Amino acid sequence: MPAPQVSPVEESSQDDTAHSEAVIVNTTGLHARPAAELVAQARSFDAEVKVSCGDAGPVSAKSSIGLATLAARKGDLLEFTATGAEAEQAVEALAQFVSNGLGEL
Repeated sequence: MPAPQVSPVEESSQDDTAHSEAVIVNTTGLHARPAAELVAQARSFDAEVKVSCGDAGPVSAKSSIGLATLAARKGDLLEFTATGAEAEQAVEALAQFVSNGLGEL
């Protein structure tokens, strides 16, 4: 199995926004259970985290309904952006969670 693909966290000095991205590798994509886990992880950080998938989003990573609107499937790239005290840690952890199979691998 190839190593998970996670982009390095980038932080913009202009607006203190952290960025990261990851490809969905699990077969079933971002369905209800892994979305709920992603929401729980996002809520554990002192940061406002947004997620985009292609032309969909950005939506709050703290909203299961918002994540459902992304219709993210295997092979899709999720892009995370965050602001706040723990922005960098948040985007890194969420991208790693996605790259590791959303808790399903």
